[in-house]
Amino acid sequence: MAAPVLQWATMKTIFKPLLFVLAWPAAAAPVQVVFEVPSDDPSFTQLKADAFANRTMRDKAYLALTDEESLAPCWMAYLNNREVSIKTEGRELAIRSKTTSVATYELTFDPSNFEISGATQSEFLDFCTRLERGELPKATTQAEQPAEPITAEDTAQTGIEVNIVWEGSPSERGMPVQITSEDTDIDY
Repeated sequence: MAAPVLQWATMKTIFKPLLFVLAWPAAAAPVQVVFEVPSDDPSFTQLKADAFANRTMRDKAYLALTDEESLAPCWMAYLNNREVSIKTEGRELAIRSKTTSVATYELTFDPSNFEISGATQSEFLDFCTRLERGELPKATTQAEQPAEPITAEDTAQTGIEVNIVWEGSPSERGMPVQITSEDTDIDY
């Protein structure tokens, strides 16, 4: 009769740590964007790629506060008329290929490495809740309109001139995750 009790105690000892590991929240996956920049003017190609990379990281910085991707429009409204500083570490912007007319870049970054000043998770989520309930005033003038995230369709309007080839998590494509330790400060 002692064997089943000992077996039960052993199972509890083994499965408690396993349950703890399974309950641990999954870390946010790195974000990867592959995009093309016209390379007709080589002196501006890298500047355009850097500008697009910084704007993309600004648009995805909310992932450092929450893993809810549906809050992207709320993040853009939250940034409106706020002084927010985003310090990034570990972004990689590399040229995948280059022809005489187009340079293809790959941007990889991990939002969990972002340090955001001027915004907290609780303030952001509270703002989104109040925005959803209609408790916040609507923006009325063009200057008060929230910034729009970059999409493949409207990149021509931004002046950055890029074509988004692919966007997502490196793990979704089975690509290796390799992040360098370049630091960038973005103030909005």
